[in-house]
Amino acid sequence: MTDLDGDEKPVQNVIVRYKYIDKDLGENEDFAEAFHPPIHYTLNTSQLSLAGDWEIQIIVRREGLLDVKATFTVQVQA
Repeated sequence: MTDLDGDEKPVQNVIVRYKYIDKDLGENEDFAEAFHPPIHYTLNTSQLSLAGDWEIQIIVRREGLLDVKATFTVQVQA
């Protein structure tokens, strides 16, 4: 990811937020660990152990720039 001038900015954190859509269980988050920074990050979690629909938001925090966010829904089957 680059800034408006095309310069690459270091990634400070990659945050993954989980929200169970089928019932109000609050929101949890994990921090992904660098695997091959700045491109690959990995996360080992048990957050999706409950079957149903989940909203997942990925937040990439970069030095000196606004966060980049992507939100999507996944369905976990039992």
